[in-house]
Amino acid sequence: MTLLFTTASPCILLLVNLFFSTVSTSEAGDLTLGPGIKVIAPRENIVQTAPFDIDIRFEQRGAAVVDLASLKVFLMKLWNIDITDRVKPYVSGDGIHLAHADFPKGQHTIKIAIADHEGHESARTMTVMVQ
Repeated sequence: MTLLFTTASPCILLLVNLFFSTVSTSEAGDLTLGPGIKVIAPRENIVQTAPFDIDIRFEQRGAAVVDLASLKVFLMKLWNIDITDRVKPYVSGDGIHLAHADFPKGQHTIKIAIADHEGHESARTMTVMVQ
């Protein structure tokens, strides 16, 4: 991308980056240069019946490739439980894909964090209600 001006306010540069998808927002709404984390399934705010499919996509931002080795997945309870090793068999180059995930009944909050090869990090927290 070539800019045709030499002095630009940070707001203009930010808008240009957002337009060309080189910046995304974190779970808190803050701007981040890290990979996008898009939850396709399960859909949030809809009560799920187990088993259900999990489909989470990692979106590359700019030229920085997603670093799958940086993936961390936590089950948020009284103490955060690292479930990354349990999830790794279902991780592919573009995300996490698991058919027929069998969750116990209740509310489950999961935090997913990932970075790209340039070290830019992103995190996403999702809550799944299972009946």
